[in-house]
Amino acid sequence: MKLTPTGSRRLSFSGALLTAALLVSVSAWLAYRQAHQRTVDEMQAHGAAQIEYHAHQLLGAVERFKNLPALLGAQDALGVLLQAPDNADRIHAANQYLAFAQSRSGVSFAYLIDVQGRTRAASNWQEASSFVGHNYGFRPYFQEAMRGQTGIFYGVGVTTCEPGGPHPRGRCGHRCGGCED
Repeated sequence: MKLTPTGSRRLSFSGALLTAALLVSVSAWLAYRQAHQRTVDEMQAHGAAQIEYHAHQLLGAVERFKNLPALLGAQDALGVLLQAPDNADRIHAANQYLAFAQSRSGVSFAYLIDVQGRTRAASNWQEASSFVGHNYGFRPYFQEAMRGQTGIFYGVGVTTCEPGGPHPRGRCGHRCGGCED
């Protein structure tokens, strides 16, 4: 088959068009990859800055409230409640004290958990979402406190369904005290 000058020009034009389309496609792909990588890098930098910010916020809250569980554990109204956990007067006194401690300290909640993990008194005792009567024995902070450690815990509340923390916890004798920011 012999190419005529017109057929040769058509083939040459088609080849040039195909080459141009290929170059445009490769250029568009390279531009997309560069824009994508720039966006990913920006998102990573923003994410790292957010993590650092929130880490500082959490550490500041831990530092601010680190002594509160020990102070709560030293309160007689809380200790006597654990000796007679069904005594209405002792429950009332413990709830009142925890509400007072919560309002003065700036934590969201303050509560007393017995050695079985059951909440005996809480600063939110009058609310529908009260912690009183709930068992938190499965929570890591409770298990750490029962081993004599003070734990820090951030999680979603099983009663409130809201994320919160940090949750400094402490153990004093047979008492577990807690507070949430």
